[in-house]
Amino acid sequence: MLGTVGGCSNSKLITVEGGNLRWSSTLPDNGWIGGSVTQIKSAIASPPGNKDVLSMLQHMLTVAVNKNYDAYLLNFSDHGSMPTEIEITLINITYDIRNEEFRSGLAKNMAESERKSAPAGTRSQVESQKLTTTAGKVAWMFVIRVDPPDGIGYHVVHHVVVLGDGRWHMFRLTVDSKLFAMRLNDFNQMLEAIRYST
Repeated sequence: MLGTVGGCSNSKLITVEGGNLRWSSTLPDNGWIGGSVTQIKSAIASPPGNKDVLSMLQHMLTVAVNKNYDAYLLNFSDHGSMPTEIEITLINITYDIRNEEFRSGLAKNMAESERKSAPAGTRSQVESQKLTTTAGKVAWMFVIRVDPPDGIGYHVVHHVVVLGDGRWHMFRLTVDSKLFAMRLNDFNQMLEAIRYST
């Protein structure tokens, strides 16, 4: 589905490339499909043997184009209460992410937005947040836990990279809480491997 590159410890890595911004990264080949619109189109043009994967790629292409994603990944091997996905977008914004009050307010607003978009009775909370760097750029990660009344919780992880030109590169992982630790590990490996081109 995505370009495979040699990895360490006999594990394969897949390459992800941006569509709207010049960047690349790798993540473990643990069931992830998708990438930039160009990568998804290439995967459809060389159809995999699995018709379910092909159908999913066609759906992903429609979503990625309609939402103007820089890249879009789904984990085809996860069978949680919801799809495990990584949505990557670019947004124009000039707020100073180093401002703690701004970060705290935005994280709480995002948690509230998750609660409101879920069934009545859902609870949400910001579990953690940290200011960090990604590829030498200022970045911020925050984790939201969402607990619907049916008891099947999920996590949403936002990772924001400040590009320095009035834009943020936003990575959003959504995953069933049962699979959270494993997929957060994949997500973190992808973030650590990001390289921006000029």
